[in-house]
Amino acid sequence: MLAQQEQENQAWYDRKYNEDPTKRADTVRLLTQMQEQIKNRNKAAKGRRAVMGGTEDSTTAVKEANNKTLADTTSQIVAANEARKDAIEGQYQARKDAIQSKRMGLEAEKAAGTASVAAGVAGTAANIASTIDSGLGGVKKAPNMNVTQNQLNGIAKNPDDVLGLKAKTTGLPSEGELNSLGAKLQKVNV
Repeated sequence: MLAQQEQENQAWYDRKYNEDPTKRADTVRLLTQMQEQIKNRNKAAKGRRAVMGGTEDSTTAVKEANNKTLADTTSQIVAANEARKDAIEGQYQARKDAIQSKRMGLEAEKAAGTASVAAGVAGTAANIASTIDSGLGGVKKAPNMNVTQNQLNGIAKNPDDVLGLKAKTTGLPSEGELNSLGAKLQKVNV
């Protein structure tokens, strides 16, 4: 889902950022207004020349005004396009950051779930150890997993800790400990 959002965001960015600014409605409107101004200016100049007679200076003045209109309109289009691209980049980056935040949240949830599973496994191992230690009787409530240092020091000397697992209930047993447990269980069942 996040990968799809990333792809859609990238496609949107590529499409919007690279679209032709001369095809946009606001640009077309500016170009149309510019053409109308030039057309009206040329029409007025033509009328003045017909009535008063045209001079080289009047023709040059009209051309300069037309060139100024063209330059101003082009500058407006370029400035508007740069502002539009800046806005698109901002939106793209904000969406990209939001997707990344979602991804990090999911990873944190996975890590928390893994820790919860590990704690559940450790609790199950404690229940098994407690059951074995009690002479293979009925399943008893798991011992309190919050062990103090004094308790840990006393466990090593505890004669009731037949399998040596009471001190290890806060983590998963290693392969060697499991092999040792299997050997001890075979001796108990014999």
